[in-house]
Amino acid sequence: MATKTISYPYPVLGNRDDILSSDIDFDLETEAIDNRLVLKIPQLNVEHPELKELLEVESAAWLIRIRCSRTYFRVVDLISKSSWSKTLDSSNLEGEVVIDVSIIATKDISDYYPTGMNEDYGNQRFDIENCSVLALGPSFKIQIDKQFDPLKAPMASFIKIKCGEFNSGPFNIILEDDLIEVELSKQDWSEYSGIKDRAYNVLHSSLILPILSEAISKIDDYSDSLWSSRLKALIDEQQLEIEYPLHTAQKLLRNPISRTFKSLNSFLDNLER
Repeated sequence: MATKTISYPYPVLGNRDDILSSDIDFDLETEAIDNRLVLKIPQLNVEHPELKELLEVESAAWLIRIRCSRTYFRVVDLISKSSWSKTLDSSNLEGEVVIDVSIIATKDISDYYPTGMNEDYGNQRFDIENCSVLALGPSFKIQIDKQFDPLKAPMASFIKIKCGEFNSGPFNIILEDDLIEVELSKQDWSEYSGIKDRAYNVLHSSLILPILSEAISKIDDYSDSLWSSRLKALIDEQQLEIEYPLHTAQKLLRNPISRTFKSLNSFLDNLER
């Protein structure tokens, strides 16, 4: 758990010594259920008298922001209840996920003079505008281990992506060796290196999907190769059919197009806010 300090033109609880009072402090509970992540804060509470009253009369509310920089996932909840829970699709999350908690004004507040205000403010009173931050709560960070990445086991055991000797142009797929080798142009390799750990969903739909589809369509032609036997085992394990390469590849990748659409829409929605 971590806290942040930011400069505001008025006193904010939890922001250094703006207000000499107990900071907001509570626990975050997490639970993984199938392909979902459940987040819970059983008790949202603040002991500061003015903030407590503002929450009770709904002139303020709890704001909880969830963000995952690797997948660009963002969501914000504004609640007036004393507890909070959120269920998220795990496909939207990877790596570090940050949950920020704060209290914001939901109405204009006149003559704000919070108890325990630092003496440097003197007797000054403040007019607080709607949506202004009133208190900074804890910032929780949790690590989400990737449940599925085609570039890791088991597919990493037969797919190898490398930089080719050509400067630009389409990538090449080499099926003649034990591993499926994918050669990217030098230009594409440079761009790929910058996003391979940050935009899994895009890579799955733009690169891995056509690679797998091509490999499945020719799996019988290379039945003696290592990659063919390992890919065939994955297909049989999920009771899929090699007669439908594109469909089977999408199943193996757990619908990469849908995951890409969701992650990109979430990213674009946050840009427009």
